[in-house]
Amino acid sequence: WCLLLLLPVALRGSLGLQQTPRSKTVQTNEMVIMTCEAKTSPTSTRIYWLRQRQPPSPDSHYEYLAFWNPIKGTVYNPEVEQKKLTVFPDATRSILNLTSVKPADSGVYFCMTIGSPELTFGKGTWLSV
Repeated sequence: WCLLLLLPVALRGSLGLQQTPRSKTVQTNEMVIMTCEAKTSPTSTRIYWLRQRQPPSPDSHYEYLAFWNPIKGTVYNPEVEQKKLTVFPDATRSILNLTSVKPADSGVYFCMTIGSPELTFGKGTWLSV
C-alpha cells in the first residue's frame, strides 16, 4: 500500500497521539481494546492503525490494518482478517478492537495520522498473546 512506502521518510513519535494501553498481555481467544487520542490534531483527522509483527528491528515492517471513514465506516487492508478487527471513532479518539486473538496477533500496534509533510505516530501498544 502506498502509505507504507512513505514510512521510512518521516517516522516520528508524538505527544499529539496518545495511545493506551502501553502494553497488554492476554490469553488466546481473548479480546483487546486499544485507544488512540489525537491531542493536537483536528478532530476530523483520520487515524490509521498499523501493526509491527516483529519486535522493532531493521527487518521488521509496518502492516496497515484499518482506519475509520465517516462515510464508509471501517476501511480495512484487504489482507487482514476483518471479522476479528474493528475500528470506530469516539469523539477525538479512535478505538481498535481485536477479538479472538491468537499468538500470531502479537506485536506492536501503532496509530498514525498523515500530516503535511510528515506522518505522526503514537508511542505504540505492545501486545503479547
